[in-house]
Amino acid sequence: MNPRTRVLTALKHEEPDRIPIDIGSTPTTAIHVFAYRDIRRMLNLPERPIRIFDFGQQLAEVEKRAFRVFPC
Repeated sequence: MNPRTRVLTALKHEEPDRIPIDIGSTPTTAIHVFAYRDIRRMLNLPERPIRIFDFGQQLAEVEKRAFRVFPC
């Protein structure tokens, strides 16, 4: 099952092969800076300043390195 069909299957309330995960791959599905910080710590990624692209909502810019940890 590819990522698109996985999400569409879940949206139809059917069971996909695994749970679709999105940690902020687009501005529409963004992730809060605190949640992203915690995910980075959980993945043992090096501590570094997190870039914020929306200061009002405190939305983090997710690094490609974090995306590679979660398979599509």
